[in-house]
Amino acid sequence: MGSSMQTFHRWSRRLALVLVLSLAACAGGQIILNLDILSFLDEEDLDAHYEAEFPVTGIWLPLAGLVPPTEVKLMEGLGTASILQEGVLTVEGIFDNELGQASTRIEVYLGETAEEVSASLQPVVTVYADLQDSTVTPFSASADLDEEALDLFGNNQVWVRLDVFARVDGSTPPVQVAGDVALTTLKARLLSEEDLIRK
Repeated sequence: MGSSMQTFHRWSRRLALVLVLSLAACAGGQIILNLDILSFLDEEDLDAHYEAEFPVTGIWLPLAGLVPPTEVKLMEGLGTASILQEGVLTVEGIFDNELGQASTRIEVYLGETAEEVSASLQPVVTVYADLQDSTVTPFSASADLDEEALDLFGNNQVWVRLDVFARVDGSTPPVQVAGDVALTTLKARLLSEEDLIRK
């Protein structure tokens, strides 16, 4: 049963990409592809509970692991960096902080392989959010994709990773922070001046 459901979800995702491409091609002129990366990720990786004690202030430390290195399989024929003119990666989510005050930093990484995305020290998108006691805090950011990142979407797959860090300032350590974080949006908007379907 599990295998059948996984197969169904894989084909559903491919069909969604086909529909997006078809609609984009009908627009004429420039081709716009909206890729919902979030839908390719495991649900269990989209939210996490965190409990951390910070022994020092002013230093960024890991807070929660949301998305480990994960492969996102794309349809063949999405194009190459030569026809993808530009792109934007958007990340959105929310903190439900129960205890403590801290600054957070959310980083999204892309890579061609699991090894590359795991070792990467250069995030594609970085977003900051300040946490308060018993407060729900949304976060959101978008960033233009450079040529190297665009080239990844010309492959049949791209690897993604998302890390969450936190830092406490102005408090006497140790400082405790606890709550939940959830990823609600991770998408790429790609622009081409050629017909991707004909490639």
